[in-house]
Amino acid sequence: MDELIHDLYHDQRQLFIATNKREVPTRKITEYLGWQQMMTGVYSLDSFIGLASKKELLAEIMYKYKLDPKHTVYVGDTDSDYQAAVANDLHYIMVQWGYGQCDDAKVPRANNAQQLAVLLNQP
Repeated sequence: MDELIHDLYHDQRQLFIATNKREVPTRKITEYLGWQQMMTGVYSLDSFIGLASKKELLAEIMYKYKLDPKHTVYVGDTDSDYQAAVANDLHYIMVQWGYGQCDDAKVPRANNAQQLAVLLNQP
């Protein structure tokens, strides 16, 4: 995953973390991994006042950075991530090494970082 993050950054892709986890521990993890400087933004529900869901968090990030849903991909590991992506008209890729599953059989899936890289680089 580390190599993929570096490759995407060097390809000048905007990279974000949007998580339900708390902001401070999430930032500590990205700093430990050396990813902090490659991220355009690292956000959690407690990054913004009054957000109650991942759907709202993604909407806030999309608005703040004026991201075009047609050119934005959300990578997640749960059905609730998928639902948040759908609610924001985002492309979604399910990573199979995460915490959950996605019930929609049509969702693109990656079993490792190499497969994720292939899916991210498709037009």
